Amino acid sequence: MTPQTIKIINQEDLGASLKKLRGALGVSLEKTAEDLKIPLRYLEALENNRLNDLPGGDYAKKILISYVNYLRGDFKTIWPLAKKIIKAGKRRGRGLEQRYFLVVPRFVKKTLAVLLVLGILIFLLWKVEQIFAPPPLKIIEPPDGLITSDRQLKIVGQSQAEVEIVINNKPIFVDNQGNFTTTVDLQNGLNLIKIIAQKRYGQLNSAEVRVLLKELNK
Repeated sequence: MTPQTIKIINQEDLGASLKKLRGALGVSLEKTAEDLKIPLRYLEALENNRLNDLPGGDYAKKILISYVNYLRGDFKTIWPLAKKIIKAGKRRGRGLEQRYFLVVPRFVKKTLAVLLVLGILIFLLWKVEQIFAPPPLKIIEPPDGLITSDRQLKIVGQSQAEVEIVINNKPIFVDNQGNFTTTVDLQNGLNLIKIIAQKRYGQLNSAEVRVLLKELNK
């Protein structure tokens, strides 16, 4: 005798429909899961309308088909109930998605505004520091502690453009790259050469070079 197909008419709830089919057949959920070789949690999800707990893709539909056929139900009647849950889930998903994308741009705009303000403040602080900080000063030659027999000494150094260089109270020309070169006269014995670099509004930087003039015996 061919088993009679059980139909659900005007039933709005998927889970309740499946439970009614299973009740009419008189089988437990555990026995059904064992016979179908389907994890019990998937059948529980179907009967509780938790389709999100099922695997994605066509696998969830195949589980539902196997379950409905096992319960001798009419899949054409059951499937619209499942689709209703799926559509409702998609609508909720879109709502969350819309709220998310409305919140994220506001958060991004605020974050960018804060970062912009911080960037401007850091730049201004850096500029102020550059204005008032002592300029760099590097003496390329001569080395400190030089002993020479020449009465004239060449001094080569490097600082920054628009920096005033003074060597032994004498202003020295500085080129656009901050380089400077000059010659000083030495006296017999120890000579102390003082180099000063100063910006217009900043602090000064200084260096000292000791040079010993030791003339050769004639």
